[in-house]
Amino acid sequence: MLTGAIAAGFSAWQSTQTVIAANSERDQAVAAVKTARQDNQQISQENQTLLDQSKKSEQNVRVASRNLAQSQQQAQQARQRAQQAQQKLQQNVAKTKTELTEIQREYRSAQAASDKAEQNVQVANRELSTARAERQQILTKVNLASLMIAAADVRLKSASSKEEFLSGEPFKALLTGLRAAQQLRQLDRSVWAKDYTQMQTVAALQQAVYRVKEQNSMPHTAYVYSVSFSPDGQTIASGSLDNTIKLWKRDGTLITTLNGHNESVLSVSFSPDGQTIASGSADKTIKLWKRDGTLITTLSGHNAFVSSVSFSPDGQTIASGSLDKTIKLWKRDGTLITTLNGHNDSVYNVSFSPDGQTIASGSADKTIKLWKRDGTLITTLNGHNNSVWSVSFSPDGQTIASGSGDSTIKLWKRDGTPTTTLSGHNAAVRSVSFSPDGQTIASGSFDKTIKLWKRDGTLITTLSGHNAVLFSVSFSPDEQTIASGSGDSTIKLWKRDGTPTTTLSGHNAAVRSVSFSPDGQTIASGSFDKTIKLWKRDGTLITTLSGHNAVLFSVSFSPDEQTIASGSGDSTIKLWKRDGTPTTTLSGHNAVVRSVSFSPDEQTIASGSDDKTIKLWKRDGTLITTLNGHNAVVRSVSFSRDGQTIASGSDDKTIKLWKRDGTLITTLNGHNAVVRSVSFSRDGQTIASGSDDKTIKLWKRDGTLITTLNGHNAVVGSVSFSPDGQTIASGSNDKTIKLWKRDGTLITTLNGHSDSVYSVSFSPDGQTIASGSNDKTIKLWKRDGTLITTLSGHNAFVSSVSFSPDGQTIASGSGDSTIKLWKRDGALITTLNGHNDSVYSVSFSPDGQTIASGGFDTIKLWKRDGALITTLNGHNDPVLSINFSPDGQTIASGSVDNTIKLWNLNLDSLATLGCYWLRDYLPIHAEAQPGLEICQNQSFLNANAATLVPPARELAKAKDVEGAIQMLQEAVKRDPNLKLNPQTEAITFAAPAFVDRGKELAKAGAIEAALSSYAKAQELLPDLKISAKSWDTLCWFGSLNGSAKQVLFACENAVSLAPGNDAEYRNSRGLARALTGNSAGAIADFQAYLKSEISDEQKAQRQRWIDALRSGQNPFTPKELESLKNQ
Repeated sequence: MLTGAIAAGFSAWQSTQTVIAANSERDQAVAAVKTARQDNQQISQENQTLLDQSKKSEQNVRVASRNLAQSQQQAQQARQRAQQAQQKLQQNVAKTKTELTEIQREYRSAQAASDKAEQNVQVANRELSTARAERQQILTKVNLASLMIAAADVRLKSASSKEEFLSGEPFKALLTGLRAAQQLRQLDRSVWAKDYTQMQTVAALQQAVYRVKEQNSMPHTAYVYSVSFSPDGQTIASGSLDNTIKLWKRDGTLITTLNGHNESVLSVSFSPDGQTIASGSADKTIKLWKRDGTLITTLSGHNAFVSSVSFSPDGQTIASGSLDKTIKLWKRDGTLITTLNGHNDSVYNVSFSPDGQTIASGSADKTIKLWKRDGTLITTLNGHNNSVWSVSFSPDGQTIASGSGDSTIKLWKRDGTPTTTLSGHNAAVRSVSFSPDGQTIASGSFDKTIKLWKRDGTLITTLSGHNAVLFSVSFSPDEQTIASGSGDSTIKLWKRDGTPTTTLSGHNAAVRSVSFSPDGQTIASGSFDKTIKLWKRDGTLITTLSGHNAVLFSVSFSPDEQTIASGSGDSTIKLWKRDGTPTTTLSGHNAVVRSVSFSPDEQTIASGSDDKTIKLWKRDGTLITTLNGHNAVVRSVSFSRDGQTIASGSDDKTIKLWKRDGTLITTLNGHNAVVRSVSFSRDGQTIASGSDDKTIKLWKRDGTLITTLNGHNAVVGSVSFSPDGQTIASGSNDKTIKLWKRDGTLITTLNGHSDSVYSVSFSPDGQTIASGSNDKTIKLWKRDGTLITTLSGHNAFVSSVSFSPDGQTIASGSGDSTIKLWKRDGALITTLNGHNDSVYSVSFSPDGQTIASGGFDTIKLWKRDGALITTLNGHNDPVLSINFSPDGQTIASGSVDNTIKLWNLNLDSLATLGCYWLRDYLPIHAEAQPGLEICQNQSFLNANAATLVPPARELAKAKDVEGAIQMLQEAVKRDPNLKLNPQTEAITFAAPAFVDRGKELAKAGAIEAALSSYAKAQELLPDLKISAKSWDTLCWFGSLNGSAKQVLFACENAVSLAPGNDAEYRNSRGLARALTGNSAGAIADFQAYLKSEISDEQKAQRQRWIDALRSGQNPFTPKELESLKNQ
């Protein structure tokens, strides 16, 4: 098109040249006309001259006539020439006009063509610009599409990480999660900020990080009673107090969990071919399982705990020993062959002879019995003076060794003849074992030693070094090494001559079982700390096997009103957008989440749960820390306005105040029943607590009780300060709301609900009060008590009500599994659906963009538009309370699992933690390194070094002191500006945790382990101040479980630490004194207790004890002691 335009322009130029030539000819014609005119003028002059001459000279007329004729002829010719010239001029003008017209026409045509060509150029330019713009748009779209594909790939990796996590592959899940995090950090934030890719990545990475952390610090949720290698040495089976059996690969990878028992698993054993696993349980059954975890059959018949299970050498018969005093023999298909009756007390151990023809059983009746395989009693071996804990055949089957509570080992011939008694231990012998060649016997005792004996009874040597009772002793297959497990939390390896070689430290409680793998290269240890650890023979820890697992009513807006948080009985917190779209779920609690709250700065969410913990979360769903300390359900958690202090209320009747890093500040004691609600005043100086004891208590921030508000006739489930801090509202099961002045004066009572009031909240301006009730309604009241309106719509109890920061929206959480948003005039805005069970707590982040919800299932985080961001898994029971920290970086959750968890909402800190847990894995697994450059990025790791400090403190609290020290050392190495001493820091956090663990053990009846845990706490931190209450726990439960003498010192400590307020502790000491023969001291203590505020029933019981002791009787029968365990 451009070439045509140029041709047209050239044609126009040629036409213009033609016009110019025509104009030149016209000018020449004009000049000719001018010349002719001049000629004509000259002729006229000549004529005039001739006339003048004619007048002057008539005589010359004739001459002149001739001349005149000639002149006239010339004139005529001239005129003719002029006419011709004029005609020619006219012709030329006409021709010129014609030519000019043609030229003008051609010019106009050329001009039109030029204009068209110019227009075409302009169109072409516009088309070119459009094409360029479209190309740029396409490139932008391609780039955006590439970024979106990358974001989608991040989400895919996050989903894969979650799937790997759920499939029991936490290391693989962590690797995938870290790759997702690295890829996410490389993307433009604008790409993923709107579709919550970050939150989804954080959720996946968080669960992997914390599961791998658990596998490295190894917490079982209950004692590990038994560990056993498969015959090929590739699989390990563990049985636990948490009712499960777990199968592990030798590298520590969890293969599967066998669920089926309803009580503790006390014994596990592989069949000789390694294809069947037998488990004996406190639920009175034996279960047979395939190696892939499939339950084959359940053997029922025992009437009490099954304490021991064993396969015959040919694998066709199973022997089980029980506390019902019997041994039962079963076929492999589950058919009962026979029952061996004869023992008069519990059977602790059963063992087949190497040829499978004889069964030996050890019992609490002090005997060993030998039986034929058909059930015939061969003989009874009498000689021990106490329970027989262990019985073992020599490899040739000709000698039987028995270990007893009478401190001896006895050797017997197969016919029952005693051959010798091995004396030397000073306490019960818990374990006895032959070396593979049968020439050496190893015995482990509660006197903290292992002794090696020749078969003739000669003591070879004593292995001393343990600081607590010996639970287990085992020979390596090559007979050169002996492993011993002890209540001092260690495993020791010894040479056969008694020389100690190494101590394996890592467990945080008594080691109950140790076992060598068939090739002798790996040692497995099971501990009261709920873990199994695998060790190399040189003492190197290979891995820790973790995995055994032994309602809050709240809804809240974020300060900017854009996000709602709900806490639910589903163990989670959910965050919602204001339009009802779920954004994320915070999972981590193991029980109901009863309380959820945002911090004022919106960066932290706190949740309280029935799992006895408070958890603090970052806003992206990352768990920051778990606050352990409560002994029962955590029903409420609340941040102070400055975000630095967290208050938690629990079923253990206490309120605890915590620093944001998880450090316990103080415990507020004063309520006589469950604490259901805690709230800070606006200035943060006063705390209000509501309790099942029908009172509200006001406390100073330092823990001092200010006053008690009495007036309700039933449980006080909710307390709230008005924004100005001058008025307190309380909701009660007596169906009323009461308003109080800060000095405790009752202002008014609001009557209107037809059932219990579960939640009460002030609007931001303090003029309106919202109350949620078991009558399924929300009521709005004026401050003077006038009812404004009733909001109806829920189909079950309303557990939580909360105003948005602008006061225009009300959120309610309900037992119908929903959260509803209402206008202030009562109009329903929307309903948020997502929880699978009751919603107990909802909280807004301070910026209003995120909602945390805690429920019966999980914690969820939501964007305000309702999009689900993530789910926080961590609590083991429903989440009852959830709250954000003021900066929005942490979420605290309280749960029915008795814990408070703090959740970290920061991607970089999670990635840093993930890289730390893989620090030993990646260097030796080159195939796992691609895509994980983030873990080799020292500048990134150094910048986030402080991230390692909180989880290190958590490790210390979990009693993994060495793990905590290592992590803190790494943090200081990366950032020398961290002013802390790793060892001091770890011990400071670990020592109180050992006390807490000791209390748990005492309550569980494991007094030896409890004593060991208390001692460990004092060993770590000699100046540790153990509270009177903690000493009293050890005193009370130790006395109830047959260890009054051993715990009497704890009783004295408790009393001495509470002068003038020691009645409760003297009650415990009185029990210990009575059980140790100090009747007078016991009577004095019980009399002191009678003077305190106790129930009439308790007074009558103590008086009965006093009367019995005065008459020389013992009122503490086994039945009486058992009943006291439940008080």
